[in-house]
Amino acid sequence: MSHDELFIMNKVLNEYDFPPLELLHFILLQMKLARHYKGEFRITKRGTALLKSPAALFTAVIPFFLFEIDHATYSRFKDGPVGNWDVWLNVLNIEVEDGASIKQLYEVLYGVAPDDLSGWREINAFQSCVLEPLCWATCRSRSRAATNR
Repeated sequence: MSHDELFIMNKVLNEYDFPPLELLHFILLQMKLARHYKGEFRITKRGTALLKSPAALFTAVIPFFLFEIDHATYSRFKDGPVGNWDVWLNVLNIEVEDGASIKQLYEVLYGVAPDDLSGWREINAFQSCVLEPLCWATCRSRSRAATNR
């Protein structure tokens, strides 16, 4: 959903609707692309060099963001999905070509998705720890048609 669509439905947005700014701050510090200096947050020489080449910035930041960050810490229940990025990316590479809902992707990876209330946490963990980071990294796009299938 876009910012405008979220504001139409909600007067107040929750932090999990958008990637946390704290996460961006953490990535910039860990990768030494920025630092704190005399009460300011400044871009380092390495960060400035990467800013001149968006492709180089993407190549440096996105693998760190996807593979080094524990995305379960930013999910609602702190439960991450079972699996690893090698498996998830290989399956997603094949399955999303024709469009697939979150439930369909979950079923390909983990078997039949539970229809009762007991299984929604596993599906939510998969969405918030795998699919959302891929959206934030612009490696996957959201589609209402695929979501509603």
